[in-house]
Amino acid sequence: MLTIISFFLVLLVLVLVHEWGHFFAAKKTGMTVEEFGFGFPPRAASIVKNGTRYSFNWLPLGGFVKIQGENGEDESPGSFSTKSVPARFIVLAAGVIMNLVLAWVLLSASLTFGTPQAVGLTNGDAAKNNLRVVVGAVASGSPAEAAGFESGDVIYKVNGEDIVSVKAFQEKTLALAGNEVVYDVSRENGPETLKATPRQNPPAGQGALGVQLAEVADVSYPWYQAIGKGLVLTWEYLKLTLSGFGQLIGGLFGGPGVSGEVAGPIGIAVLTGKFAKIGIVALMQFTALLSINLAVINALPIPALDGGRILFLLIEGIRGKKVRAKVEQWSHAIGFALLLALMLLVTIADVLKLF
Repeated sequence: MLTIISFFLVLLVLVLVHEWGHFFAAKKTGMTVEEFGFGFPPRAASIVKNGTRYSFNWLPLGGFVKIQGENGEDESPGSFSTKSVPARFIVLAAGVIMNLVLAWVLLSASLTFGTPQAVGLTNGDAAKNNLRVVVGAVASGSPAEAAGFESGDVIYKVNGEDIVSVKAFQEKTLALAGNEVVYDVSRENGPETLKATPRQNPPAGQGALGVQLAEVADVSYPWYQAIGKGLVLTWEYLKLTLSGFGQLIGGLFGGPGVSGEVAGPIGIAVLTGKFAKIGIVALMQFTALLSINLAVINALPIPALDGGRILFLLIEGIRGKKVRAKVEQWSHAIGFALLLALMLLVTIADVLKLF
């Protein structure tokens, strides 16, 4: 139930913010907005206010803003098609911009509330709480691998003694080298007790147990620092997302193909539930990443997406005249059908992964 509720709320936020960008820009540029909808028809409920219908639809997989004349079929005042190229560009780009702004706000808020971070990477007036020793990597063939250590494990006790620093862990482990040692660790699914015998003469660079460690704390910043750091983090995540999409497209054309890590609605819902169980800050950060991904996807020059509509607008600007309305309409219809087919395939793959 938590997965369903959290996924629905995250989807609601992402869709409303994106579509509100289009809605706000359209209103400010003098366009008539006929409908602001969450989900796709058939319509479940709606209300009309100030000439705009606000609807809730039965297929909650997105949303839309219907602007008068957006397909070039209307030349009356307030129509999308009668506005200048810059005005239409602003309206089309506003959804992508708002998704990036949402990511910035969420990441800034998470840095204010406190987010896990390696202690050595903090600076400024950061406050550090819940200091812990976390396993970053496990060496192949090491005692740690044999004992079942995993990346992400939090080591909080060694032979019953509390451990809060990497130095204390190393000193205790070295002192007990050659003897069986009991390690208490915590994981997502609860505490675990692991037993390992640290090596007295380990390979160079591995250490007695064979784990790479980091001191991690819940780090929070004053709001005035969090805003700037949130913007930098948004930019870094955007670059990583663009790089990931580049690798994905490269895999489609001459590469290894699409990775099994690509997730559809069901896969994203499962991940949303996992982050919701971790806590509100983790869910906020995951939502920020989804928002950045949504911005990048919508910016792609594919018909039916915002980027596809912007592409036709750029062609109009270069040619000095509009592309025939029928040509653009058919392009968007075909693009939308292909996107639905792709979503169906990815959803089927998500279902198969569950079993």
